[in-house]
Amino acid sequence: MTETANRGKWINKEVDYLARLRSEILSSSTLDSETGCMLWTKSLQSNGYGQKRAFGKQMPAHRASWFAFNGDKKIPDGLEVAHCCGNKSCVNPDHLKLLTHTQNMRERCIFGNAGRRKVTINSIEYRSVADAAISLGKVRATIRNYERKQQGELTCQTT
Repeated sequence: MTETANRGKWINKEVDYLARLRSEILSSSTLDSETGCMLWTKSLQSNGYGQKRAFGKQMPAHRASWFAFNGDKKIPDGLEVAHCCGNKSCVNPDHLKLLTHTQNMRERCIFGNAGRRKVTINSIEYRSVADAAISLGKVRATIRNYERKQQGELTCQTT
């Protein structure tokens, strides 16, 4: 076998693979100082999620980040890695958590990804999260996090 054919086999056996994966994730993302999100700067899927090759297969970058920073290659059955910041390209391990699919879809509604809805901030009503973000000069994730804090549903630390 050639070295190329063996590549996937020996990478998975490296003792420091998780450390190297963490380093790759950190170097392939930029920090958004306003939201605390680490935005994936490499390849994006058509649905907006980052993509990364890890453990010999292609996967969403946020899942690779979860594995790299939590030291585990398996997610318990019935759970999925979710963004508590609502930003699909975020790979910040502090913004990732395990939820059931039902919980993840409920949070998706909170973030406004399930369709256009009205948003009220400081007693001013906006037609959508996007309109509020434009009017206030903020990114949408900041507006969504503000709403979640108001509803008491922000369960992970964002800055």
